[in-house]
Amino acid sequence: MKQFLFTLTILIGAIVLLPLTGFKHIGAAKPDYKISTDTGFVVMEFFTSQGCSSCPKAEELLGSYVEKNDSRIIPIAFHVDYWNPLGWRDSFSTYQYSARQEKYNRDYLHSKSIYTPQLIINGQKEFVGSNAEAIKKSVDETLNQIPSVNIHLQNATVTNGKLTVRYTMDGNFANSSINFVLIQHKTTTDVKAGENRGRTLINYNVARHLLSTTAKDSGICVLQLPLGIAASDLSLVLFTQNKTSGRITGAIKKEL
Repeated sequence: MKQFLFTLTILIGAIVLLPLTGFKHIGAAKPDYKISTDTGFVVMEFFTSQGCSSCPKAEELLGSYVEKNDSRIIPIAFHVDYWNPLGWRDSFSTYQYSARQEKYNRDYLHSKSIYTPQLIINGQKEFVGSNAEAIKKSVDETLNQIPSVNIHLQNATVTNGKLTVRYTMDGNFANSSINFVLIQHKTTTDVKAGENRGRTLINYNVARHLLSTTAKDSGICVLQLPLGIAASDLSLVLFTQNKTSGRITGAIKKEL
């Protein structure tokens, strides 16, 4: 099994955010709802590429966690772009996700190597994405940890291809960011070149949009929905992350 190791030197570009002040309700009125996490949770950040022959096995493992449908377990697949010049361009890949993986390895995990498939749990522990036994052990242990931040999703409205999100938080979110991720539940791609040429790949919980800003006790965010994708095929994930340690301190997921 071939595994691709790559070392990058990159600058993390500014992420464009819409203002998080002055909430304005958009579209038809919906009853407010509240979702919060006050029990253990696991954010599984999976760095992958359709061009990597080692990734499909790890994708299957990630899919098994998605299919558990456990609200405490939140898998997110970030497709990196550094495989793209090697035969197959992954249409879900972006430099932003490669930069996120680089920051993890450089600043938080202190690793000199970048590789796929890599899985990072709650911003603290990393694994080869196909290492089922080690990942299960870490997931089980992490679910016993109580979050230090509770995120309350107050309202989410889809209008004209945009999602407007209103949230509040409590707990210790000093020196933290809050991240908003739109994930597509499941995709199927016929790969016509590269290491996976001739294979039909199934990808789970694919990140389609990521925005990040400084955590506050309340705020509003507007995200653009991917073109041609029904809102019912998407979920919204919110999670807080300490800027110094990289630890993810609270997380929730909501189906659209």
